[in-house]
Amino acid sequence: MKQGKVVICNIIMALISVAAIVTLIVGSFMKITVTLNIDGEKMAEIMDSQQGSGNGETQGVMSSDGYFGEEDGFIDDETGSYDDNETGSGGESSSSGMEELFKDINLSIPISLDFKSLDLIGSVIGDASEKMNAMLEREIGGIVDVLMNSMDKVLSGVVGVVVNQVVDKAEAEVKKQLEEAGQGDISEEEIKQTLESEYGITESDIETLKTELSTAVSAVLNGETDDSGKFLRESETLDKLVHIYAEEELKQETGRTEFTQAEIEAKAAELKNSVAEEYDSALESMEIDGELNKETVIINLLNNAGMEDETGNVIVFENMDQVKSYLASKAQSLLGEEVGDYMGLAMKIMGIFTLVVIAAWAYFLIKIIVKTLFSRTNKTVGMFFPRFFGWMPHVFFVGLPMAVFNNLDKIAQLAEQQEMFAGVADMLTQYSSLATINITSLTWVSALGSVLLLIILIPYYQWRRKLKREAKLNKRRG
Repeated sequence: MKQGKVVICNIIMALISVAAIVTLIVGSFMKITVTLNIDGEKMAEIMDSQQGSGNGETQGVMSSDGYFGEEDGFIDDETGSYDDNETGSGGESSSSGMEELFKDINLSIPISLDFKSLDLIGSVIGDASEKMNAMLEREIGGIVDVLMNSMDKVLSGVVGVVVNQVVDKAEAEVKKQLEEAGQGDISEEEIKQTLESEYGITESDIETLKTELSTAVSAVLNGETDDSGKFLRESETLDKLVHIYAEEELKQETGRTEFTQAEIEAKAAELKNSVAEEYDSALESMEIDGELNKETVIINLLNNAGMEDETGNVIVFENMDQVKSYLASKAQSLLGEEVGDYMGLAMKIMGIFTLVVIAAWAYFLIKIIVKTLFSRTNKTVGMFFPRFFGWMPHVFFVGLPMAVFNNLDKIAQLAEQQEMFAGVADMLTQYSSLATINITSLTWVSALGSVLLLIILIPYYQWRRKLKREAKLNKRRG
């Protein structure tokens, strides 16, 4: 039998082997990406819990009874008025204040933990704990960078409270007017209809105002403008909103009941200007040494969360390197020495497994090269080892875990039916609403290689048997 077809298949299998070996060595063995779905309520819970574990005091924009703190003025939760002297005191209103502050935040933050093959292999031949700590530092640094890229959305939600309060006060005034007109219980839909018919303010106008705010904040953080509050001073929608309750503000301030149009216009202009000033103050409270960017925002938010070191002292971060170092050491201390040892052992086991799979492909490649170049009677090779081991990393570390994560809702339903697993069902349901998990890996190249070998094996096996028979016959004759 002529062996041209065998040689062609050997070349193809050699290329498959090289691709599998390279990706197993330099690629990602397993990358776990957890996408956190955080809305305003969850963000409030996170920040409020941090305050609870801290010194109980917050500053600046994180005041518990209002927003923007003692240096930049204070917006009271109950009245919505701006007070330069009052400061937050903590207590039961903290959670509701936080929820109001973050209510417009809706983030999807991907957080990744990448087990690179070289780290796993290094844990086999070196100190596994050292490799694990280095991986944690690298991945936490990446997580912080991802969070920093989301800071424009976070800050938009924080400073957006100045617009939300204007809308709330305008709607409250419209509701009061409708109640005074004897319309009984007033629905939100009736308020919106009145805003549109009487004052020319549609839901679309309000959403556009909030979008403009978000765009302006992003422009500031990206260094594209220094005067992001200009859009508020020029906004027709904001002008219409403050005009709705300008007269009521005058009544509360003066005790009078009648005002000239000029007085109402002047008050509306004052209110509109105060909104722009509050917006500017909110941005200024996020500055560090006169600079405002995504880095200063995350540093200020973490500082206001009241995080503590091991001795109980409140930490004041000055730069992102300190943040990354703190979070890495915090992660290591939370894991503890015992868990860290187990993780190091797990990395070592995965490293050994990776080396076994690489060895299977390498042995196969060497056999192909040797037999193709030096064998005259039978250039075929056995495929057992790469076919047996090649698919395992992807199936065991990607396929099976993803099958579990993609069916958590069904697993929760089954657990709910068993009384003893009711708590597990609640935990799974809560997890699925907070985060989604995805696992990726370059081990799919090795798995695909195993599948291709199975396809090649269909004709190759027949050639191999035929060449073996011919070799035996030739040996007998010889």
